[in-house]
Amino acid sequence: MILIMCITLYTSRVVIDVLGIEDYGLYNLVGGLVVFFSFLNGSITGSTQRFLCVALGKNDLMETREVFSSSLIAYLILCTVIIILGETAGLWFVSTQLNFPPEKHNLAIHVYQISLLTAIINLLRMPYNAAIIAYERMSFFAWSSIIEVVLKLGILYPLFSISGDKLIIYAWLICIVTLIINIVYVVYVTRRFPECRFRPICGKLREILSFTGWSSFSAFANVGARQGMNFIVNIFCGVAVNAAVGIMNQVCNAVYGFIQNFQTAINPPLTKLFAAGDFCAVKKMLFRTSRLSYYLLVMLSMPLMFNINLVLSIWLKEVPPYTGMFCILCLLSLFFNTFGGPIWTIIQATGKIKFYQICISTTTLLSIPLFYLILWLGAPPYLVLAPTVTVNIIVVFIGVHILRPKLNLKTKEYVLNLILPCLATTLLLSGILYAINCFTTGSIPTILEFILRLVIDLVITVLVIALLGFKSSERDVALAIIKQTLGKK
Repeated sequence: MILIMCITLYTSRVVIDVLGIEDYGLYNLVGGLVVFFSFLNGSITGSTQRFLCVALGKNDLMETREVFSSSLIAYLILCTVIIILGETAGLWFVSTQLNFPPEKHNLAIHVYQISLLTAIINLLRMPYNAAIIAYERMSFFAWSSIIEVVLKLGILYPLFSISGDKLIIYAWLICIVTLIINIVYVVYVTRRFPECRFRPICGKLREILSFTGWSSFSAFANVGARQGMNFIVNIFCGVAVNAAVGIMNQVCNAVYGFIQNFQTAINPPLTKLFAAGDFCAVKKMLFRTSRLSYYLLVMLSMPLMFNINLVLSIWLKEVPPYTGMFCILCLLSLFFNTFGGPIWTIIQATGKIKFYQICISTTTLLSIPLFYLILWLGAPPYLVLAPTVTVNIIVVFIGVHILRPKLNLKTKEYVLNLILPCLATTLLLSGILYAINCFTTGSIPTILEFILRLVIDLVITVLVIALLGFKSSERDVALAIIKQTLGKK
């Protein structure tokens, strides 16, 4: 996960260097529209994982076959819908509504079509991805992810010596990498898990689509809010600021991808514990997973946030305007997301998600008019992230309220045992890092001084979290694991 984060961040630098800020902003803008049409992807993946985990928890191979085959059929239906939407409404939107230079019109259309094809190929991988996670084959998940990011970095270097339209070539190369990874997934899953081979069985299709129907509300809201912000920024500020948003997304996705992969490993056992009716263990795992996820994010993001301008100046040859503030506010908005992940997993495990989806989706979509209002009033572009921070906090408390009767979970208990200790640790850490930052502010540091500053910030972050953030029992477990690992070496 650390390796993937580093490669992803470095890849962004090379992409901007090869394509330039305008083309990079255009690629993120057009690709964002394709992502918007794919909003059901996350919902069906989550539904597939949930049903596969339940079937595996019951050790029912027949049900596992039905779930997997039905999910593949569901994805074929989704791909058909996306192609229809993409070639009608999507093509019209790119041609008439987006704000980019007129000479880039044909380029935008070509990149859009390639991005649409890439999205379809990527979607067809998702049932196999869900199977690997449900079977908890995290080693394959890790290695395939590393291979994918390495390939995406490797395809950039020939572009330096290629003349012609590099953006179109880059889009095609990304499409080819996606196809290669798809083939790897299909071969691995079909060989290792015979019950996860496609058969013309759709016994679970209606159940999966029904479950997906409600979970798609939040997927639509999340993608709509994220891409809506991108489009609104484009309307008011143009593709240069879209490039800043693209870099922000790369930074936040790289950092938060670490957290998502951690929670991905936790989700199957959490679902299986709930299916087994062990609610005390579920509650205990909820607190522990939320706390560990939060502190992992703090450990990765706090040193970065306090050195963001230096990081960007070293990382990128040309930094788009407002990039630093975009990154800081985006990372802040993710802090409460770490609490929401385990809550969402448990609510999915209950199978009763209708009320939760309606509440969080409505709350998330309300941020879109606020994005427009903020920029219409003339505020700096990065302030469009302020509603996102607020929405993420509200969504967590909606989830806690819904889980109260299911886990005998009290809001006061959740706040006192989880949120207040996490926030107190974060505030203290922020004060310490701010003091260090003020003390060391001066002339521009050398690379070695900059690395030393990051290392010092990281060490302080780890120490504060270990001493104040963790419970004594968790510190004992962590120390035992470290000693055992060092002993083996």
